[in-house]
Amino acid sequence: MHKEFRHINLRGKSLEGEDSIGANFSSSNIGKDFRHANLRGKSFQGEDLTGANFSYSDIRGANFTNAILTKANFSHTQAGLLKHWTSSLVIVSLILLTISGWITPITSSWITWFFTPDFIEQHSIFAGVITLIALIIVFIAIIVQGLGIVALGVTAVVALVVSLVAGLAGIVAIISAVIGAIAVALGVAVAVAVASSAGGTIAVLVVVAVAGVRTIREVRTVAEIGFGASGALDLGGLGLLVGWSILAVTVVVAVLGVGHYIAWQALAGDDKYAWIHHITVVFASTGGTSFRQANLTDANFNYALLNNTNFLEAIITRTRWYEAKQLDLARVGDSILRQAAVRDLLVTGNGYKKSYEGANLQGTNLIGANLNQANLKKANLSHSTLQGANLEEANLAQVQANATNFRGAYLTGSCLEAWEIDSTTMLDRVDCRYIYLLEHPCPIKGDRKRRPQDPNEVFTFGSGDFEKICQSFWMNIVRIYLPKRMNREAFITTYQQLMEDNPGIIPHKLEKNNDDFVLTITLPKDTDNQKIKDYFSYLTQEKNLVPISQTSKMTGSVILGEISGSVTHVITQLTTPFKRDELKIQELLTKLQRAIEAEADLSEEDTAEALVQVATLAGAAKNPQEIAIRNLAQTAIKILNSKFASLPKNSQLVEESQKLLPIIEERLGLTLVGV
Repeated sequence: MHKEFRHINLRGKSLEGEDSIGANFSSSNIGKDFRHANLRGKSFQGEDLTGANFSYSDIRGANFTNAILTKANFSHTQAGLLKHWTSSLVIVSLILLTISGWITPITSSWITWFFTPDFIEQHSIFAGVITLIALIIVFIAIIVQGLGIVALGVTAVVALVVSLVAGLAGIVAIISAVIGAIAVALGVAVAVAVASSAGGTIAVLVVVAVAGVRTIREVRTVAEIGFGASGALDLGGLGLLVGWSILAVTVVVAVLGVGHYIAWQALAGDDKYAWIHHITVVFASTGGTSFRQANLTDANFNYALLNNTNFLEAIITRTRWYEAKQLDLARVGDSILRQAAVRDLLVTGNGYKKSYEGANLQGTNLIGANLNQANLKKANLSHSTLQGANLEEANLAQVQANATNFRGAYLTGSCLEAWEIDSTTMLDRVDCRYIYLLEHPCPIKGDRKRRPQDPNEVFTFGSGDFEKICQSFWMNIVRIYLPKRMNREAFITTYQQLMEDNPGIIPHKLEKNNDDFVLTITLPKDTDNQKIKDYFSYLTQEKNLVPISQTSKMTGSVILGEISGSVTHVITQLTTPFKRDELKIQELLTKLQRAIEAEADLSEEDTAEALVQVATLAGAAKNPQEIAIRNLAQTAIKILNSKFASLPKNSQLVEESQKLLPIIEERLGLTLVGV
């Protein structure tokens, strides 16, 4: 009987245990309140469920594909598979294991055959010994290196050796052993993923039973080969039979053991068996709760059970995962949840003294997280919320924190060197007594630029001192992403044209980002960012891309090495208010530039980076009142000193820099910068 709930107010109603197959729960008609409801197998595909409350509901097998679930509450929900899907997947996993139960004894029978009197008489015992050793080596490679290229390489080499000594039988034995172990791993992993550890136990029992029966039959076959069809056994023959039986069982147990080990390591998130885990999760999420391509911005999954759930291509910006269970068994695609360390942080909220250097944490929800003394250097925290988080003594050097919410966070003792924030970064009521502007002590002064400078002083809570310092970091920084296949000459021409048309631009760096390039520059105030990006837009067009075979010639250092003219252009553009010292500043920076370009002991990459820092110093000379630019110049001085320190002490550049850099720092007023 079809059940209608249209135009009925079900707020707060419980449908737990009710048979609601075919019911119509159209979200626009029931106030979006589904607390404690039985929604197994229901479809909300494409529905607008903004702010809906699904807390404590059963959503196993429910379909939320393409649904708008912004700020929806899924706390304490139970997602995953319906019972019939669970049963089906367990049966499939048992079939896989049954197949393995047939393959594994074949391996043992081949190996046992090497030790029959007939084979030894015709060949030698060395073939069997070498095959056993080869199998042990392959299993060790699989355990130590995983099922990746190394293990496959070892398998190929061993198989080649065995083929020369033991012939085709040795190859078949090794290959079937590996296939059997993988089959066991997949079967056990799927059974555990869809039916908990009990499913894995049943799966193992099945394969042991099948393998046991097959092993007995194979041993009997070997006995017939060794002693003839009569089956007459003397005392020596009985000993051989026992020996064959032990050998056969040992091989079977080894294959099962390796397969079981792979399964559990894959489920535990071991990168060596990532592809096993991926196959398992994809397989186990079939028929489970689907949030595919759903908008889950600011949604809440606290304490939810999420095994066998599909989040492929879902928008999970600031989605809350605190204490969510079995999220590692959900299908998350290429989202940030794929990173085990990030997933663990989002679930536990505990990153105490842990390293997330360079991690992609964009759009994460870390409200109240413990990141005390955590290393977040170069991490991407943009559009995330760390409201009320503990970031005491955390390393936030070079962190991207645009539009990040730090309201009420604790930042005392944190390092904020070159962190990237903007006017949308929320710093209201941040609890901070002091900060450091350098990650490591300055090689010249030996300090980390503590603020306030006096070690006996601290920021007064609510005084706004911390916010004022942070305002100095609000820079108009633009990152332009460029394709790997862009035309090198076209880029150089475009870059130089950009610098000529916009003399206020300060270049920072051009670096590889995966397979692409990222150009980072600082623009003058009120500059149209899109207009600047448009300079490079045509480089992304197919007609201006170079063949893949030529991309190896395209490196960041090569490109940066050819912008010396642009650096010169920046220096020559120096204007007021440095009227009195203008020529002197130009001379100092030009001398430094020439010394860098002439230094033979400086690598091409370091030369390019050093030239960019010279351009940054020129930018500080053009904008002496901009605290943010002066902070950049201080960092540039530090980078240059660090690079030059690795050069021979008698090099010309070291001698020149020791004379030039202190004077440049003084001329630019960097020694007097208070923030």
